[in-house]
Amino acid sequence: TYTAQEFKDASTSLADLWISNGVIGFVPTTTTYDAGVVTAEQLSMVATESISGQYIRYRAGTADWTELRSEVPSAAIPLEPGPNTIQVWVTAPDRVTSATYTIEIRRGFSVIYDGNSSISGAAPVDSSTYLPAQTAVVLGPGTLANTTYTFVGWNTAADGSGTEFAEGTSITIGNSAVTLFAEWQVAAPTFSPAGGTYDGARTVAISSATPAASIRYTLDGSDPTPVDGTLGSSVEITETS
Repeated sequence: TYTAQEFKDASTSLADLWISNGVIGFVPTTTTYDAGVVTAEQLSMVATESISGQYIRYRAGTADWTELRSEVPSAAIPLEPGPNTIQVWVTAPDRVTSATYTIEIRRGFSVIYDGNSSISGAAPVDSSTYLPAQTAVVLGPGTLANTTYTFVGWNTAADGSGTEFAEGTSITIGNSAVTLFAEWQVAAPTFSPAGGTYDGARTVAISSATPAASIRYTLDGSDPTPVDGTLGSSVEITETS
């Protein structure tokens, strides 16, 4: 049931329109809005009619139009990675005159840094939000510290089985947030006595601050590996080596 006055009124301006991810600076005479970049997977919105009797509908992308009651939040609207368009269609009480409000919003993603068993300090924080295909510059270790291991970079897997990234390199963002885990290497070995010139043979102790680290050494100039070289924590030096 409508009053005669409602059918005479041709106003299509909303009194207010906002989204759950933040205000859009609504002005009734402005029909297109850029809501910026968000990391949320979905949002809802509320439209307030300017006069009684307006008919309000909304849709995301090319989906079907859904009725939106004045001052009642919409159902959750999923956001696709990258650009999204949400439209609000208002029909005046005369059931003829209409207007459409358009909200452009982009879903982006964060780069998160995880200390991954660090002992102290804090991982760096990247406050930027990136759209798919954009690149982010990989940060340094921040104040992360581990007294028995040395920071050597970042990895997409906590166990080091993923892709490695060094500080200052670039990472391309896909359709999801990126978590980079700190990679820790056993502490560099120390030698006692230190390198130098000595009279007579010397027993050189080799140690690492990393608990239970295994040490392999060579005396022929080749690189030791986890399986090649002599396993031990001391070596008798009888000549220049």
